[in-house]
Amino acid sequence: MTLMVEICRHDQKYANKFKKYVSNLVRILKNLIQNSSNTEYDIGGVKDPFLQVKILELFGYIGKNNKDSTEEMSEILAHIATNTDSSKNPGNSVLSECARTIMRVEANEQLRVIGINILGKFLTNKENNVRNVALN
Repeated sequence: MTLMVEICRHDQKYANKFKKYVSNLVRILKNLIQNSSNTEYDIGGVKDPFLQVKILELFGYIGKNNKDSTEEMSEILAHIATNTDSSKNPGNSVLSECARTIMRVEANEQLRVIGINILGKFLTNKENNVRNVALN
C-alpha cells in the first residue's frame, strides 16, 4: 500500500492505473471492519488502523477527478466515517484520513457533509493535536 501511495504521490497519472483495484480494496476494508475474529492488529478498538489509513490515502489519489471510482468507494467511506470510534487516537487517525479522502475525491454532497462533520467534531475536541489536525 505504501508503495502504491508513494507512486501516486510522485506522479498522479499512475492513479488511473490503480483504479482497477478499487473494488478489491473496498472488499479488504469491509472484511477488516466487519471481521471481529482476528484481533492481532487491533489497536485501541480499531482494526489495523495503519492499513485503513493507507487504503484511504490511496483512495484519495485514485478518486481525484474520477467519478466512477469515487462512487465505488463512497459506501465504505460513509461506513468508516460514521462507525469509527473517535474516543482514542487510532480512531481519530482513521477518521482524519477518511475526511481528507472525502475532500479529495469527487464525493457527493451527503458524503462531503459527513466529512465536514468529522472536522467539526475534531474542532470541538479538547486535545490540541486533534484540533490542529482539523485545521490542517
